[in-house]
Amino acid sequence: MKEKQDRIRYIRALEKFYNTVNSMLKKENFDEMLFKQRVNKAYDNLQKNNFVSLYSSYTKELETFANECISFKFSKDELLSKSNALNKLKNAKSYKKDKHKSKFKELF
Repeated sequence: MKEKQDRIRYIRALEKFYNTVNSMLKKENFDEMLFKQRVNKAYDNLQKNNFVSLYSSYTKELETFANECISFKFSKDELLSKSNALNKLKNAKSYKKDKHKSKFKELF
């Protein structure tokens, strides 16, 4: 039970980190120094949680994105494209195929 709670806390912390970084990247008046400060602060909050091994592709990519942001090796545009890909991966998980779609097209 403790491991499940740690996993949920760690995933929520990763998502909070992602949301912080994503909102900073999308600002029109992007400041690199302020970005680095906020990323370091968000990473400190992330470090307060216990590290847990992750299994789903989305959570693994979240963790990879966090590590890429901390390294500061990538430019704003590269991080933004990685962020958009991560968002696309999250949305793809909730997509459902329309059943009997061809039957509806035949009626109209």
